[in-house]
Amino acid sequence: MGRSWVETETSGCELVDARLNRRLGAMLEALGERSGKSLPTAFQAWSNTKAAYRLFSKSNVSEDKILEGHFAASALRIHATAAGISHCKRDREGAHHRRDRNCSRH
Repeated sequence: MGRSWVETETSGCELVDARLNRRLGAMLEALGERSGKSLPTAFQAWSNTKAAYRLFSKSNVSEDKILEGHFAASALRIHATAAGISHCKRDREGAHHRRDRNCSRH
């Protein structure tokens, strides 16, 4: 069977200790299942919420370390994209204009 999205997004992430990597994976699974919810709601149990806050508070865990797996997975997706990437200019309201002259494919 193929890898889950969490395994794909965290495969390039090494958080000093395998337990921390597993905790990050469990947190991402919970957040993915309940996106847009607060941490206590997403994690369903106070013990899981406390574990998440403990992970975030560790001095050897940083935003860069957490995101390095995602960045690596994103780079692989970009390189694997045969059609290229669309670059579109945004207007002031944040809308993308895909059919106008400001949008090109590379």
